[in-house]
Amino acid sequence: MLEAVKLVAARLQKVPRKMALEDAPQVLVVGEIYVRKEGLSRRWLPERLAEQGIVAHIAPVQEWVYYVDWLVDHGIMPRMKGLKAQLAHKIKQHIMHKAERTVKNIMAETGWYIPRMVDVDHVIKTSAPFISPQLTGEAVLTVGGPLAEVGLEFCGAIAIGPFGCMPNRLGESILNVTMDREHVLQVNDSPRLEQITREVPNLPYLTIESDGNPFPQIIEARLETFVLQALRMHEVMKKHAVEH
Repeated sequence: MLEAVKLVAARLQKVPRKMALEDAPQVLVVGEIYVRKEGLSRRWLPERLAEQGIVAHIAPVQEWVYYVDWLVDHGIMPRMKGLKAQLAHKIKQHIMHKAERTVKNIMAETGWYIPRMVDVDHVIKTSAPFISPQLTGEAVLTVGGPLAEVGLEFCGAIAIGPFGCMPNRLGESILNVTMDREHVLQVNDSPRLEQITREVPNLPYLTIESDGNPFPQIIEARLETFVLQALRMHEVMKKHAVEH
Protein backbone atom coordinates (compact mmCIF):
# COMPACT_ATOMS: atom_id res chain seq x y z
CA MET A 1 0.00 0.00 0.00
CA LEU A 2 2.77 2.45 0.87
CA GLU A 3 4.34 1.97 -2.55
CA ALA A 4 1.06 3.03 -4.16
CA VAL A 5 0.87 6.07 -1.87
CA LYS A 6 4.44 7.04 -2.77
CA LEU A 7 3.66 6.65 -6.48
CA VAL A 8 0.63 8.94 -6.19
CA ALA A 9 2.64 11.42 -4.11
CA ALA A 10 5.40 11.55 -6.75
CA ARG A 11 2.85 12.35 -9.46
CA LEU A 12 1.06 14.91 -7.31
CA GLN A 13 4.32 16.67 -6.51
CA LYS A 14 4.70 17.57 -10.19
CA VAL A 15 1.42 19.51 -10.28
CA PRO A 16 2.22 23.26 -10.22
CA ARG A 17 0.85 25.42 -7.39
CA LYS A 18 -0.15 29.07 -7.37
CA MET A 19 1.00 29.44 -3.76
CA ALA A 20 2.16 27.40 -0.82
CA LEU A 21 -0.72 25.47 0.71
CA GLU A 22 0.07 26.93 4.14
CA ASP A 23 -0.54 30.45 2.76
CA ALA A 24 -4.03 29.70 1.42
CA PRO A 25 -7.21 30.33 3.45
CA GLN A 26 -8.39 27.02 4.89
CA VAL A 27 -11.83 26.07 6.17
CA LEU A 28 -12.81 23.06 8.27
CA VAL A 29 -15.81 21.01 7.12
CA VAL A 30 -17.43 18.85 9.81
CA GLY A 31 -20.83 17.23 10.34
CA GLU A 32 -22.51 13.98 9.38
CA ILE A 33 -19.94 11.53 8.03
CA TYR A 34 -21.60 10.51 4.75
CA VAL A 35 -22.84 13.95 3.71
CA ARG A 36 -19.52 15.69 4.31
CA LYS A 37 -17.63 13.06 2.29
CA GLU A 38 -19.96 12.52 -0.70
CA GLY A 39 -19.83 15.04 -3.53
CA LEU A 40 -23.51 15.06 -4.50
CA SER A 41 -24.72 15.31 -0.90
CA ARG A 42 -22.44 18.22 -0.08
CA ARG A 43 -23.22 19.84 -3.45
CA TRP A 44 -19.50 20.03 -4.36
CA LEU A 45 -18.89 22.48 -1.55
CA PRO A 46 -15.06 22.08 -1.54
CA GLU A 47 -14.94 22.82 -5.26
CA ARG A 48 -17.09 25.92 -4.80
CA LEU A 49 -14.85 27.15 -1.99
CA ALA A 50 -11.79 26.50 -4.17
CA GLU A 51 -13.24 28.86 -6.78
CA GLN A 52 -13.06 31.55 -4.08
CA GLY A 53 -9.44 30.67 -3.28
CA ILE A 54 -10.33 28.71 -0.12
CA VAL A 55 -9.06 25.21 0.68
CA ALA A 56 -11.60 22.94 2.39
CA HIS A 57 -10.31 20.41 4.90
CA ILE A 58 -12.92 17.66 5.24
CA ALA A 59 -12.85 16.00 8.66
CA PRO A 60 -11.59 12.47 7.90
CA VAL A 61 -13.46 9.22 8.43
CA GLN A 62 -10.81 7.95 10.87
CA GLU A 63 -11.96 10.67 13.26
CA TRP A 64 -15.10 8.61 13.87
CA VAL A 65 -13.09 5.38 14.25
CA TYR A 66 -10.86 7.05 16.85
CA TYR A 67 -13.95 8.48 18.55
CA VAL A 68 -15.52 5.02 18.96
CA ASP A 69 -12.23 3.77 20.42
CA TRP A 70 -12.22 6.76 22.79
CA LEU A 71 -15.70 5.80 23.99
CA VAL A 72 -14.52 2.26 24.68
CA ASP A 73 -11.34 3.38 26.44
CA HIS A 74 -13.32 5.71 28.73
CA GLY A 75 -15.97 3.16 29.60
CA ILE A 76 -18.81 4.97 27.84
CA MET A 77 -19.23 2.00 25.52
CA PRO A 78 -18.67 -1.60 26.72
CA ARG A 79 -15.01 -2.50 27.07
CA MET A 80 -13.44 -5.49 25.40
CA LYS A 81 -13.82 -8.64 27.49
CA GLY A 82 -10.74 -10.67 28.19
CA LEU A 83 -7.05 -9.83 28.19
CA LYS A 84 -6.54 -11.09 24.63
CA ALA A 85 -9.30 -8.85 23.22
CA GLN A 86 -8.01 -5.81 25.12
CA LEU A 87 -4.47 -6.42 23.87
CA ALA A 88 -5.72 -6.75 20.29
CA HIS A 89 -7.63 -3.48 20.74
CA LYS A 90 -4.47 -1.65 21.84
CA ILE A 91 -2.39 -3.12 19.02
CA LYS A 92 -5.05 -2.09 16.50
CA GLN A 93 -4.97 1.47 17.83
CA HIS A 94 -1.17 1.59 17.60
CA ILE A 95 -1.20 0.33 14.01
CA MET A 96 -3.91 2.82 12.95
CA HIS A 97 -2.08 5.82 14.42
CA LYS A 98 1.23 4.73 12.92
CA ALA A 99 -0.34 4.21 9.49
CA GLU A 100 -2.06 7.59 9.66
CA ARG A 101 1.20 9.36 10.50
CA THR A 102 3.16 7.50 7.81
CA VAL A 103 0.68 8.14 4.99
CA LYS A 104 0.16 11.79 5.91
CA ASN A 105 3.90 12.46 6.11
CA ILE A 106 4.38 10.94 2.65
CA MET A 107 1.60 13.10 1.21
CA ALA A 108 2.99 16.19 2.96
CA GLU A 109 6.15 15.92 0.86
CA THR A 110 4.08 16.79 -2.22
CA GLY A 111 3.30 20.27 -0.93
CA TRP A 112 -0.40 19.56 -1.47
CA TYR A 113 -1.17 18.27 2.00
CA ILE A 114 -0.71 19.46 5.58
CA PRO A 115 -0.21 16.45 7.89
CA ARG A 116 -2.73 17.19 10.64
CA MET A 117 -3.00 14.24 13.00
CA VAL A 118 -6.50 13.47 14.30
CA ASP A 119 -6.65 14.32 18.02
CA VAL A 120 -10.07 13.16 19.20
CA ASP A 121 -9.15 13.58 22.87
CA HIS A 122 -8.45 17.28 22.33
CA VAL A 123 -11.67 17.76 20.34
CA ILE A 124 -13.80 16.11 23.04
CA LYS A 125 -12.13 18.05 25.87
CA THR A 126 -12.78 21.27 23.98
CA SER A 127 -16.46 20.48 23.50
CA ALA A 128 -17.00 19.13 27.05
CA PRO A 129 -18.03 22.47 28.66
CA PHE A 130 -20.90 22.74 26.17
CA ILE A 131 -21.95 19.15 25.42
CA SER A 132 -21.42 16.08 27.61
CA PRO A 133 -19.20 13.30 26.25
CA GLN A 134 -21.82 10.95 27.66
CA LEU A 135 -24.12 12.07 24.84
CA THR A 136 -22.58 9.86 22.18
CA GLY A 137 -22.76 10.69 18.51
CA GLU A 138 -21.50 13.14 15.92
CA ALA A 139 -22.65 16.25 17.80
CA VAL A 140 -19.65 16.06 20.16
CA LEU A 141 -17.21 16.10 17.24
CA THR A 142 -19.21 18.71 15.31
CA VAL A 143 -19.01 21.07 18.29
CA GLY A 144 -15.45 20.31 19.34
CA GLY A 145 -13.71 20.61 15.96
CA PRO A 146 -14.64 24.24 15.18
CA LEU A 147 -14.13 25.39 18.78
CA ALA A 148 -10.70 23.75 18.93
CA GLU A 149 -9.32 24.81 15.56
CA VAL A 150 -11.00 27.89 14.05
CA GLY A 151 -8.72 30.88 14.57
CA LEU A 152 -5.68 28.66 15.04
CA GLU A 153 -5.65 26.16 12.14
CA PHE A 154 -8.62 27.33 10.10
CA CYS A 155 -10.26 30.62 9.20
CA GLY A 156 -13.79 29.22 9.46
CA ALA A 157 -15.89 26.08 9.82
CA ILE A 158 -18.89 24.61 8.02
CA ALA A 159 -21.06 21.90 9.58
CA ILE A 160 -23.06 20.01 6.97
CA GLY A 161 -25.59 17.24 7.52
CA PRO A 162 -28.75 15.70 6.09
CA PHE A 163 -32.06 17.53 6.33
CA GLY A 164 -33.49 17.26 9.84
CA CYS A 165 -30.40 15.51 11.27
CA MET A 166 -30.69 15.78 15.07
CA PRO A 167 -26.91 15.71 15.85
CA ASN A 168 -26.35 18.46 13.28
CA ARG A 169 -29.22 20.51 14.71
CA LEU A 170 -27.78 20.07 18.21
CA GLY A 171 -24.32 21.12 17.04
CA GLU A 172 -25.81 24.15 15.28
CA SER A 173 -27.70 25.27 18.39
CA ILE A 174 -24.51 25.14 20.47
CA LEU A 175 -22.09 26.65 17.95
CA ASN A 176 -24.46 29.51 17.14
CA VAL A 177 -23.81 30.87 20.63
CA THR A 178 -20.26 29.64 21.32
CA MET A 179 -18.30 30.65 18.19
CA ASP A 180 -17.34 33.97 19.73
CA ARG A 181 -14.43 35.47 21.64
CA GLU A 182 -15.84 34.74 25.09
CA HIS A 183 -16.42 31.03 24.56
CA VAL A 184 -13.43 30.10 22.38
CA LEU A 185 -11.03 31.68 24.86
CA GLN A 186 -12.74 29.69 27.59
CA VAL A 187 -11.54 26.45 25.95
CA ASN A 188 -8.36 27.64 24.17
CA ASP A 189 -5.45 29.06 26.15
CA SER A 190 -3.79 30.79 23.21
CA PRO A 191 -2.29 34.32 23.31
CA ARG A 192 -2.45 34.45 19.50
CA LEU A 193 -6.15 33.55 19.48
CA GLU A 194 -6.76 36.17 22.16
CA GLN A 195 -5.29 38.82 19.86
CA ILE A 196 -7.12 37.54 16.76
CA THR A 197 -10.51 37.57 18.47
CA ARG A 198 -10.02 41.18 19.48
CA GLU A 199 -10.34 42.01 15.80
CA VAL A 200 -12.77 39.21 14.88
CA PRO A 201 -14.89 38.54 17.99
CA ASN A 202 -17.33 36.26 16.10
CA LEU A 203 -15.57 33.40 14.34
CA PRO A 204 -16.83 32.41 10.85
CA TYR A 205 -19.21 29.48 11.11
CA LEU A 206 -22.03 28.12 8.96
CA THR A 207 -24.44 25.20 9.26
CA ILE A 208 -25.88 23.67 6.09
CA GLU A 209 -28.65 21.08 5.76
CA SER A 210 -28.51 19.10 2.54
CA ASP A 211 -30.99 16.76 0.87
CA GLY A 212 -28.96 16.46 -2.34
CA ASN A 213 -30.88 19.22 -4.13
CA PRO A 214 -29.36 22.62 -4.98
CA PHE A 215 -29.03 24.85 -1.94
CA PRO A 216 -31.93 27.30 -1.47
CA GLN A 217 -31.28 31.02 -1.92
CA ILE A 218 -30.98 31.68 1.80
CA ILE A 219 -28.16 29.12 2.10
CA GLU A 220 -26.45 30.56 -0.97
CA ALA A 221 -26.58 34.02 0.60
CA ARG A 222 -25.24 32.72 3.91
CA LEU A 223 -22.46 30.88 2.08
CA GLU A 224 -21.41 34.08 0.30
CA THR A 225 -21.34 35.91 3.63
CA PHE A 226 -19.35 33.09 5.22
CA VAL A 227 -16.73 33.24 2.44
CA LEU A 228 -16.22 36.97 3.01
CA GLN A 229 -15.93 36.44 6.77
CA ALA A 230 -13.46 33.57 6.32
CA LEU A 231 -11.24 35.61 3.99
CA ARG A 232 -11.27 38.45 6.51
CA MET A 233 -10.33 36.03 9.30
CA HIS A 234 -7.50 34.66 7.15
CA GLU A 235 -6.00 38.13 6.76
CA VAL A 236 -6.15 38.73 10.51
CA MET A 237 -4.60 35.31 11.21
CA LYS A 238 -1.76 36.05 8.78
CA LYS A 239 -1.07 39.38 10.42
CA HIS A 240 -0.80 37.90 13.88
CA ALA A 241 1.24 34.94 12.62
CA VAL A 242 3.85 37.45 11.39
CA GLU A 243 3.79 39.27 14.71
CA HIS A 244 4.53 36.01 16.54
